[in-house]
Amino acid sequence: MIRYYVLLIVISTVCSTNCVASFVSKKDTTVFSIDTNHIKTFKTKFGVKPQLKSSTISTRYGTRHNYVKVTSYAPIVPNITLTYKNFDLSFSINATRKLFKNYSYTASKLTDFSFNFYKRKIVYEVVLRKNDAFYTWINTATPNGRYKKTLFDFNQTEYDIGFNVNYVVNAKHFSYKAAFFNSAKQLKSCGSPIFSLVFNSNNQDIGTNNQYAGGRAFFPKLNSTSLQSIENTQIISSTALIPRVGYGYTFVKYNFYLSAVTFGQLWKPAQLWTINNKVDRQRYWQAKTFVHLQSGFNWSKWFAGIAYNNEVGYSSWHDVAIRKLGYNLAFIGGYRIVQYHNPNKNKRCGNK
Repeated sequence: MIRYYVLLIVISTVCSTNCVASFVSKKDTTVFSIDTNHIKTFKTKFGVKPQLKSSTISTRYGTRHNYVKVTSYAPIVPNITLTYKNFDLSFSINATRKLFKNYSYTASKLTDFSFNFYKRKIVYEVVLRKNDAFYTWINTATPNGRYKKTLFDFNQTEYDIGFNVNYVVNAKHFSYKAAFFNSAKQLKSCGSPIFSLVFNSNNQDIGTNNQYAGGRAFFPKLNSTSLQSIENTQIISSTALIPRVGYGYTFVKYNFYLSAVTFGQLWKPAQLWTINNKVDRQRYWQAKTFVHLQSGFNWSKWFAGIAYNNEVGYSSWHDVAIRKLGYNLAFIGGYRIVQYHNPNKNKRCGNK
């Protein structure tokens, strides 16, 4: 019920901020205009962008020399993005999971949905993601007294809800939607600082119907007393509203482009851990970096390329250090039905 309530909040927030953005953009047209020497915009009636991507989420509990790590890996995930005017709708389902059913470390399932809306200097992003099935490697004793690494998979499900509001400072010369959504075309190399407000809700639900008693999610190395505090964990959740700052840049050469954006954030969100049916709530500092790279060719109607994003977060739980790593690698291509237009025409006061 909690995640549905959070989802309702996110959708309501999108609707309300959209109304505010429309009011602000209309009021700001007398001072803001896109430089058509730097950016070519399209009046996209309809566009489609298929993708094939690989996704990984990996969380390490403990230090580099004394840790346990749980991973979700989905190697081939088909994705489709539909574009209408300034809206993007994207969804993917790991329909190829059955191809890897005999390999525990590639049998994870990814389902995600994203919605993007861009209006001049502001870009809204909504992301809903669900990862099913995780695996880990642990040391197990052999009959001769030695230890070997053994793979275990378990029914952990992770839900992630994100809502980002990005403000592009130099939107007159740098196009965020050209860099990462292929909904415009950057004509000259340029960059811009980007300020964001991020709402994120993460919930890790460890299944209790797996082959291990009590829904035990983590398998610390033998004799690892510092990791015992995370055993028998059932639910891990956190919700936070976080400001972040970043910078984006696009290099262009004819129809070729290379775009990059990086963000950094430092916050102290509340974490709720349910262990043995008891809830423990704590706040610990969390540092996170995000890097998104995309490169390819952007023609008048067709585009193709490759995209990569990487997110690394550092936090802790009592005396246990936590590092979370996530990445996506995607091969993209697409076609848009467009009409060239001047984005500044009939936008200033007094124009009819």
